[in-house]
Amino acid sequence: MALIEDLCAGGRDKGLKLAELFAEIGLEPDSLKRKRFPAHKVDHLTQLLKEQLQDESLGFFDRQLKPGSHEYSCRSSINSRNLREAFVHISNFFNLVTDDMYFELQEDGNEARLILDYPNPKQLNGIVFLALVILTYHRWGNWLTGKKVLLSRLHLAFDKPPYADEYANMFSCEHRFNQPTNMIVFDRKALDLPVIQTMDNLQQVLPEFPQDLVARLRLDNSVSAQVQRMLQSGKEYEGLTLAEVAGRLNISTDTLRRRLKEEGNSYAEIKERLRRNAALFWLTSTQMPINSIALRLGFSEPSAFNRAFKNWTGKTPGQYRAGAL
Repeated sequence: MALIEDLCAGGRDKGLKLAELFAEIGLEPDSLKRKRFPAHKVDHLTQLLKEQLQDESLGFFDRQLKPGSHEYSCRSSINSRNLREAFVHISNFFNLVTDDMYFELQEDGNEARLILDYPNPKQLNGIVFLALVILTYHRWGNWLTGKKVLLSRLHLAFDKPPYADEYANMFSCEHRFNQPTNMIVFDRKALDLPVIQTMDNLQQVLPEFPQDLVARLRLDNSVSAQVQRMLQSGKEYEGLTLAEVAGRLNISTDTLRRRLKEEGNSYAEIKERLRRNAALFWLTSTQMPINSIALRLGFSEPSAFNRAFKNWTGKTPGQYRAGAL
């Protein structure tokens, strides 16, 4: 309920009453005091907020984001050649229509970063709103390309909320709070994925977008996400074999390879991204010696770690740490 209350913070700021909103979507407020909010009702709630406020920012922007803005952002990206162009078109669109959020796509080494700078002029707790914006456009990118683009990290410029564990339902990646800005980080090569959807396909999904995507706050059960969570939870970047992972998922190794390939991933690539992400974290957030980081990540010797890290970032681990400091 704390998450839902934060989702409605913009509406409350505009004078809407939570009890009236819940009653409108068929929920008795008193019945929710000791229960979780039904996930299938989230789309009803977000739609109601948009309709009553006539604002697709749900009241979080200083100026109203007029109805139809999301639809036009989708139309601006549908004829893109690849995911890179699609994200650039979406960023350019929103940077033209609002000053309340700035989108930017950055590429650095093997990483791509979609940044959402949110000045938060009303000083509302916009952590859920930002997560839903990120979730929407991440899943929009998946739909455009027909592939599962796994995220490496989610950065949010807010304090860690009491419901931080719920973010595992939305994003199967590492979550960092109290960051300088809001962004998602993923593999740069995903930007080259071709857009396979057409305007005809778009016409079919528009009636349900974005509320249909936003409503899916339940666990991401794609095979890629399950594998990433499995490796990430135990930090078993090297110790868990493909066969062991397939066994835990109750499928054959061939089936696991095929499903990962269908989603645009491979077991080796997922492991590599997790090792890279862990290396970046330990180099910038701890004083752990570089040789210890190399051993912890499963490298047989520091020189092998140095070569891998330079391939990831274009810098040696020592150079990267010095630059971060």
